[in-house]
Amino acid sequence: DDEVNAAATDVLIESRAAPTGVRQESEPDVDDDDDDDDDDDDDDEVAAMLRKLSAAAGGGGGKPTNSGAGGDANHLARAAAAAKFALYYSADAHFAVEKAAKAIGVKHVRKIPTKPVHPGAGTMSNTAMDVRALDDAINNDLVEGLIPFFVSGNIGATGTCAVDDVRALRRIATAHGLWLNLDCAYAGVAAASAPQRAGCPAFEHWHTADSLLVNASKWFSGSFNSNVMFTRHPGLVASGLAHGGTALDNSGGNGA
Repeated sequence: DDEVNAAATDVLIESRAAPTGVRQESEPDVDDDDDDDDDDDDDDEVAAMLRKLSAAAGGGGGKPTNSGAGGDANHLARAAAAAKFALYYSADAHFAVEKAAKAIGVKHVRKIPTKPVHPGAGTMSNTAMDVRALDDAINNDLVEGLIPFFVSGNIGATGTCAVDDVRALRRIATAHGLWLNLDCAYAGVAAASAPQRAGCPAFEHWHTADSLLVNASKWFSGSFNSNVMFTRHPGLVASGLAHGGTALDNSGGNGA
């Protein structure tokens, strides 16, 4: 199944449909609950938290201090900020978005209502996130002293094939400093076809996302799920998944 996704990703790149300036991260997903979007949702949400924590805790974009009173204060400030984080996603999104948010400890998870969209004669109707409701929810949380950090939109979400107004989501995300993720797990592979891209204006703006998810195994009847995540911030994703601890630090250089 990884080979299927690798081949599909190559086609996306060769067709010039894949977003430029982003890096591909691929991983197998063999969860017992057949939740094919969950692993990558964890990854990008953690990366978004790390990016926001640096500013929210007064880190100025720097790395946390790991020793002494300064390190303790730094970690406490980050923990206090994390407790105020707020995440936003479409009511028609895959359940993995909310599941991942709860798994990493986000306490304020906002399900934004959707509105019916009727593009015109000869095209299918759709539902899209209500961007006004999204903006209102973010502003309300800011008034309450919360820290909005992540919004997840759709270009063909699994189960609903919902497609959001990506241009509007990018505008709101930029205005409030949010990480914009796009779930393209079900429909993203269609971008390899020029006629399909032309029929879905959202693809015109998917390159503006901080991360997006594509899954090819659904289309090719793969026996195991496997996801591809494109991200503009591979360093943050790697940091969010890194393991280590001060107990293992050997900065003294004595070889012990």
